[in-house]
Amino acid sequence: MAWQEVGGAQTGGNNVPIDPNVHWLGTRNAAPLIIRTENGPGGVNAAAEVARFTAAAGGRRVGIGTNAPNRTLHVQPSEIHSGGGGAGYSFGNRQTTAFVETPAAGERWVWYANGGTARLWSGTDKLAVTPAGNVGIGTTEPITDLQLGESGLQIGFSSTASDNFHFTSDIVGGSRGLRIWNGNYGSGTHILTALPNGNVGIGTNTPRDRLQIGSTLALHEGGHAVMTFGWAWNNGTPQVLRQGFPAEIRWAPTEGSLSLGIDRSSRSPGQTPAPASILTLRSNGNVEVVGDIRLSNADCAEDFDVAEIEEIEPGTVVVIDEEGAVNRSTQAYDKRVAGVISGAGDYRSGIILDNQAARKDRIPVALMGKVYCMVDARPSPIGVGDLLTTSSTPGRAMKVDDPVRASGATIGKALKGLAGGQGLLPILVSLQ
Repeated sequence: MAWQEVGGAQTGGNNVPIDPNVHWLGTRNAAPLIIRTENGPGGVNAAAEVARFTAAAGGRRVGIGTNAPNRTLHVQPSEIHSGGGGAGYSFGNRQTTAFVETPAAGERWVWYANGGTARLWSGTDKLAVTPAGNVGIGTTEPITDLQLGESGLQIGFSSTASDNFHFTSDIVGGSRGLRIWNGNYGSGTHILTALPNGNVGIGTNTPRDRLQIGSTLALHEGGHAVMTFGWAWNNGTPQVLRQGFPAEIRWAPTEGSLSLGIDRSSRSPGQTPAPASILTLRSNGNVEVVGDIRLSNADCAEDFDVAEIEEIEPGTVVVIDEEGAVNRSTQAYDKRVAGVISGAGDYRSGIILDNQAARKDRIPVALMGKVYCMVDARPSPIGVGDLLTTSSTPGRAMKVDDPVRASGATIGKALKGLAGGQGLLPILVSLQ
């Protein structure tokens, strides 16, 4: 039969709305309004249901392809399609009740496609997915699997900013670069920068050399490889980074040398550094030094083989045997005396000759300089400046009482005295 209008007259089989409060199409008693196709061969019950409108307690709902809609619009088993010049799917922010034509703060969003690329829009395009599957955030033409705008990427969502990190591709100090920061986007502490020219900076946004760490250290790659301290090359021009005495370690591959240089003057940032070489190592093993060498320790020693099985302690007076090894002295005025084992008391060797690290059966014997020595003052009291020689007490020195016998057997001079007994005294080794 024709559509039946409730509350008004029928004219020519058509509904003629006059008052929307009384002219309407629907059902009574909250029954669903069902739209079906024309009867099939099986009668009314064989007709296909197209749509169902309900007004259940859960709210007004429309079902297409389902007789049990669970949302305001429920469509199955196929997708919803929108086509044409204005195609898209629009949805609003849940906190925004009214329709916003030009959203400025995410009040409304639209999924649409243009040029084959799907885009998410809210005032401007925020996200794009190309037919190739590339995803762009902040760009509508991503050329990789994932491409981000220069705002970058933040890792971490802790309320403590220092627990988070973020990456940016931006311009700082006139230089675009990839940067890593600690903290939330827009703030935080800079960690690392990589520039298009290959320069890398740690603790600096604008590295001036191949690797720059803050304003303290830089690495330069050129004819010579140079590690600089307090300065760097700025576009090929040496430039001081921080106040102080600029320095460098320079490797000259063609010359076969490694040198340490330091500026003789303190420089200010922006000035030209002038480090001069003070120490050079040559490939032939030679060492060249400009200036004095100052050793903070006391004696000059040389390693010797040890003849005794038992360990000889530092401060022991030793003599040389027939094989060139050393052992404890046991005779008074022994001309075979070699010196005193280094390392007793507060004194340590300033330099050790013939040191063979792989050999464990060698000990350093002080040949000159200050050393602590085990002494025996029982034969005669020892005073400051007294000459010392070997004694009959194993490994101990005594005062020289017979200068004739002491010729060739003198160890050195006492720097402190000992009235009697045995002890450990500082002496000045001077073999005679």
